[in-house]
Amino acid sequence: RLTEEQKALVTNIDKLEQAERKMDELHALAEEEKKADIERLKAAIDAIGEVREYNVDEVLPKIEAAETLMSELSEKYGQEVLELVDNLADLTAARQEYNDIQAKPTYTLGMVNDDEEINASDALLVLQHSVKLITLEGDAFLAADVNQDGTIDANDALRILQYSVKIIDAF
Repeated sequence: RLTEEQKALVTNIDKLEQAERKMDELHALAEEEKKADIERLKAAIDAIGEVREYNVDEVLPKIEAAETLMSELSEKYGQEVLELVDNLADLTAARQEYNDIQAKPTYTLGMVNDDEEINASDALLVLQHSVKLITLEGDAFLAADVNQDGTIDANDALRILQYSVKIIDAF
């Protein structure tokens, strides 16, 4: 901005003042756009809702959309703009909850055939694997190693049978 003395020296002061008004309008528009972008991010975070095992597939795109928007705003306005997002901790918590759910094992110890029951059928599969009639892999292998010693043998089958008839209540 020019001082009054400097303005007196300018021959086309009207154009200068018009340009200054236009600059003020542009700054105001930019500030309004920034506020609108912040509100969009807040709304995107609110749209995530609670993250639970039953809805992880539904909320993941919402988490990712909010994270993308956060990154775009940070790039556009600088990292300090995130201080104006009062629900940013909710986004962090949602991502953490999603990651925690994804990290949980996808198997249950003893439930080798994944039929939602631990019974003699599971023990039979363990015995068959231990004598190399079948090969258990992946989650079935992990579920079969109930004593978690790294090998699947008759001891695992025995513990599964004991559990299935309630002689033991945990592996």
